Amino acid sequence: MRTLIPLIICLFITACGDTPNRQWETTASGAYTASLSPAGDYAVIGAVEHGGSLWRLQDGERLYNWNHTAGQFSKLVASTFSTDGRYTLTAERKRFVMWEVASGRAAGFWPAEGGVLSLALSDNGRYAIVGQEDYTALYIDTATGSILNTLSHAGDINTVAISADGLVGVTGSEDGIVKVWDLPAGKETFAYRLGDDVSAVALSADGSLVFGSLYYGKGKIWQTKTGQ
Repeated sequence: MRTLIPLIICLFITACGDTPNRQWETTASGAYTASLSPAGDYAVIGAVEHGGSLWRLQDGERLYNWNHTAGQFSKLVASTFSTDGRYTLTAERKRFVMWEVASGRAAGFWPAEGGVLSLALSDNGRYAIVGQEDYTALYIDTATGSILNTLSHAGDINTVAISADGLVGVTGSEDGIVKVWDLPAGKETFAYRLGDDVSAVALSADGSLVFGSLYYGKGKIWQTKTGQ
């Protein structure tokens, strides 16, 4: 399931207010993807009409334009920051690129024949999970470009998450199942049928808790090691 993201970024500084502290327009016609850095200081936007860009949220400055082909605006379908905020991934349907946040330079480029839907990136940009339309997620060592393991579902993999050390992964699929993975072994730690069409998964900062939710319906939190 894909929807356009509203045109305006709103930054909430306090938890109690019902209006944003700051806001600014980032696109003319909406966005296909948007991601916030772990510290909340940067955002990646994949705009409908003018491709990818990195924004500094302190002052609303557009720092870099990130497109996958020179002279063309890329239709970015997914984006994410590394767990330490130093790198980002941006994806078109059949390829994805890693970028350095500090310099804006590309740090890697890979094909993805299964059709990218979701991305996750560990500390230092070392390990990535790429969720795809072909019912698989790829666990990739970005230093070598090697696919270390392929993780499977019975539906599109809408959403993925990875621990800071790149050893634990979470996948959520339109098959309604959330799976936690031992990534180096390529084995499920546990799986939970949440319902129809999982929309979001996340790991806590220490990797001890996993969250999953549906597009329309419930969310749930589990212990990563026990599934309780």
